[in-house]
Amino acid sequence: MSQLEQLSKEFTNIEKELIFKTWNCCKEKFDETIKVLQFITENKTSSDQQLLLMELLERFGNRIEEINDFGDMEKFKSNLLGCIDKIKRLSHSEYQ
Repeated sequence: MSQLEQLSKEFTNIEKELIFKTWNCCKEKFDETIKVLQFITENKTSSDQQLLLMELLERFGNRIEEINDFGDMEKFKSNLLGCIDKIKRLSHSEYQ
């Protein structure tokens, strides 16, 4: 069984397409991919939040080790959600 298949089996609550995107963002590094998928699962991110997280990872690279250094995942989640909210507001106002 390939590592990508293992991830799909382990993270059944996450769509396969998102697992594949995460795999690519993490440059096919199994352990890093698991950390991102665990973050998504543990923090019960919505589908919209998951897509925005993938967009951030694609644009800025995988910084999961820096995320783990925060120590306080709730603080990080709050910062991430605040950032996502700002992005939504900016993109919404841009098209009006």
